[in-house]
Amino acid sequence: MKPIPAVLFCWSVAVVGASLVADTPRPDAERTPRPLIELLLANDLMNTGSLGGEARLVEYAAGQGPRFGPGRVGMGLDLTASSRGGGSDRSKAGGAALVDAPAVGQLQCFTVSVWFLPIGPNSPARLLYYGPSWDLFVAGNAIGFKTRHDRQDRPHLTPKDRSPVVEGVWNFVAITFDGRTGQACCYHALEDAPPQLICTWSNVPKPDRGTAVLEVGNLGGIRPFRGWIDNVRVFDRALAAEQIKELVARDCPPRPSLPERARSLPPRTPLFDHSDVCLSSRSKRPNSIETIRAFRASRLMWCYSADAEFIQQCKQAGTKTFQSAINSLPGHDNVLAHCLDLEGRPMVAPWMVAFNREKPVYWGCNNRPKFLETSVQRATRALEAGADWIQFDDWALIVSAGAWGGACFCDDCMAAFREYLATHLTEQDRARLELDDLATFDYRRHLAERHGIRDAKAYKTQRRSLPLAPYFEDFQRRSVRKFFTELRRRLDDAAGRRVPLSINSSFFHPAQRDNFIVDLVDFLQGETWHFDLAGLTMACKTAEGLGQWQVFVPKPRDVREMRMGIAAVYAMGQIMLVPWDMYMGSDASGIKPRYYGTVEEYGDLYHFIRDHADLCDGCVNPAVVGVVVDLDHFDRGRVTRLCERLLAAQTPFTFLPVGRSYYPCHLKRERLNTLDMVVVAANRDALPEEDRAVLQSAAGEAVVLADSDLSDTLLRRYSLFEVWGPKHIYVIPRVKPDAATRTLVCHVLNRVPMHQGEERQATHELKWVSFLLKRRAFLGGPPTGARWHMPGAKSIDLELEPLADGTRVILPRLPLWGVVELTFR
Repeated sequence: MKPIPAVLFCWSVAVVGASLVADTPRPDAERTPRPLIELLLANDLMNTGSLGGEARLVEYAAGQGPRFGPGRVGMGLDLTASSRGGGSDRSKAGGAALVDAPAVGQLQCFTVSVWFLPIGPNSPARLLYYGPSWDLFVAGNAIGFKTRHDRQDRPHLTPKDRSPVVEGVWNFVAITFDGRTGQACCYHALEDAPPQLICTWSNVPKPDRGTAVLEVGNLGGIRPFRGWIDNVRVFDRALAAEQIKELVARDCPPRPSLPERARSLPPRTPLFDHSDVCLSSRSKRPNSIETIRAFRASRLMWCYSADAEFIQQCKQAGTKTFQSAINSLPGHDNVLAHCLDLEGRPMVAPWMVAFNREKPVYWGCNNRPKFLETSVQRATRALEAGADWIQFDDWALIVSAGAWGGACFCDDCMAAFREYLATHLTEQDRARLELDDLATFDYRRHLAERHGIRDAKAYKTQRRSLPLAPYFEDFQRRSVRKFFTELRRRLDDAAGRRVPLSINSSFFHPAQRDNFIVDLVDFLQGETWHFDLAGLTMACKTAEGLGQWQVFVPKPRDVREMRMGIAAVYAMGQIMLVPWDMYMGSDASGIKPRYYGTVEEYGDLYHFIRDHADLCDGCVNPAVVGVVVDLDHFDRGRVTRLCERLLAAQTPFTFLPVGRSYYPCHLKRERLNTLDMVVVAANRDALPEEDRAVLQSAAGEAVVLADSDLSDTLLRRYSLFEVWGPKHIYVIPRVKPDAATRTLVCHVLNRVPMHQGEERQATHELKWVSFLLKRRAFLGGPPTGARWHMPGAKSIDLELEPLADGTRVILPRLPLWGVVELTFR
């Protein structure tokens, strides 16, 4: 007999009803009763059946024991560590779950059922064993049921022409046994089909009395099953066909549609339309208005201007909003607002030395009242001139100055730090740090007297090793939060409305210690050199997970790379500024030339967005997988690698941020319920207790596992697309979160590397690429039409090819970016 191929399996043993007597009435008209044994295996071993109790895991061979893993729905029992699946070898292998159930040994009528997904040969391998009474096993693609009567085995197999086990999918099997008639029925189902009666066995003798233990996935260690098992049930009666059908339906709940998944994303403040084109003119330039019109910009961003005439000109040119900017530089002569080093000298950022050597641009201190007043005055002046929004550059203030200059030691900071220590230190902390009198504590004096540090250079060298360093850094972050809380209040009061406020930052640095005020501002608008797909994705998904907008401010180094970055960011629901009037950096030796991208280089991409607003606005990125990221202990390499894997597998995902260092973000069960799998890209034990509890409760609805346990096979199971073409082509779905929508928008990104020696072109077009739209991505039935939209080209209808696994979408040509508009009935 052909061995059963590698598959994951889920099974359930069912005994109908609560009675343990042989003359149980037939249940044809009854609903499926509560089982005696029900192991849902949702990251626990509880028997939720009427017998209660808890199963236990055993390991028969070292390193081959069971663990929790992906189930039919949610978590199940992972038996893949077994060195083999079944066989005639009697050496110990694998492991099992054991359930004490003496009542099962008294049954003369029963039903057992199980979902299973086997991998590799499993012939014969036990799914369920109640020794020596009966067992349920798989033998290649056949299902077997064996009873032991008068100490003799009576095996029964499904016929060769009706042996239904299928490789690579979940299989359901149920055996009903009626001891009064000696009849046993074998039912089988696949995950997307109703159960079928495979065969009926007659003259099956009553089993001998059992040993009181149900063994799941093995027979004493010599007939191990290799694969996965889920939802094990035993009932105390022979279920009717309709009850078996109901049981399968219960284990195959409908999963949320893509629009339903889209609705679960955290809502964002409606500041932008996704079809917006945002352009920054850092100051009023002779060709600013001309450039706005050329790129068809809809918003003017980040401008150091409070010129009412210029603001009005920008709006007349087509911009819906104008954003003025303020920054960390209070002015050369504004001495009461300056940030000071340990020796009391005002500080200049390393990249600003060349700005003005005669009148240095000194850094501001957020703890000095004069700096707050200066910031409020500048912003208010811009709002009065007609600005709608405000951008704050170099927002980290004394936290930033502390990193590169060892600051700030002004009197206001010293007083505020003294207050912080008095509030945050416990008695034990004070004793350990030998801080006796906080009422008169001065950190400058403390550094000199306790550590012999009297100059700025010595402090910069030693500051990270000082006992109070972590407290000083935490104080600085919290003081910046206090500053922006007050600035926000003052601006809103002055304007009589909520003034949208952004900062020069990005979620390329998602950790809360790096981005510690994101909850106090309306969006991030940050500079970046990086346009790699995984990095952009990480930033976009962090923003998405926090319900934020991320506006990228590019510093381009290559036109093609920049174009790919624009496409990727819009595909993932965020915004990339037009690369025009971009600050490219400076140092002590000079300021680099600014970057001015041309309409010839980038105009077609931004015009494409404006021309197809109907495919952009209102759409969001649905997800089938959620990634838990710990913003308190963020592991960039770990998260980046997972993003790369998910993108390559064409598996749509979202981030589930967790953190509480500076602002609270927690997991929500209702959001996890819309996901098929939750991958924890963090140390689970380090998460807050309430978040660990949510993960545990979600295990019945979603697969919940660590990224280290995520196999490529499992990843592909949750993909929505399969690309037939070169590597580095990605399909990113977007959909309106409306139950009635019948349109799926698929952004197709061409990031195929150019061959060595090939002339670098901005388009790098490919021919005849196609992708499979899997059935799980359908909006109801299969798509009935597809239209292909490309930057700078006429839209065309696409050929669709119906296949068994979905619908093939054929693209005659693929530039760096295109959008497939799929329609469904």
